[in-house]
Amino acid sequence: MIKLGTTVTDTSTGQKGTLIVLQLETGGNRFYCLQPHGCNPKDGLPLVSRWITEDFISGGIVIEEPEIPEGILGSWAQDIASGFEGTVVSIRLHLNGCFHASLQSDKILKETNTVPDTVDFDIRRLKGDKVPVFATDKDLEKDKKNKPSPENVKPYSPRI
Repeated sequence: MIKLGTTVTDTSTGQKGTLIVLQLETGGNRFYCLQPHGCNPKDGLPLVSRWITEDFISGGIVIEEPEIPEGILGSWAQDIASGFEGTVVSIRLHLNGCFHASLQSDKILKETNTVPDTVDFDIRRLKGDKVPVFATDKDLEKDKKNKPSPENVKPYSPRI
């Protein structure tokens, strides 16, 4: 794994940036979210981040795999707050150490005959047989303080 927070170069474009998220999916696919260095001169906002694979990353620090709850991939989980439930189709490790999971509902919407989009949740909001749990509320609060949930980064989704 390439350490999040390190500066790398996207070899397909030559653009330098910082890796801010690692996404793992069922089937073993891995994607990194690259935050390009700099701001847009037209609006002053940070450049738009994008997803790349290790094949196009040059530089960075290779580290041992951190403890990632990969066992939840493919399992059923439910968001404690909203009740939304579905299959865990991907998990993301954010720069601050927080994990998020995307749930895919199995409901088919009658009006459109489509399934809802996947929804991103901090895994601490989820319950399920394979979702890690904290022994005490004190442990949970300590983890939230040490690894605050980041701003919403859209999960990698292939363009079809």
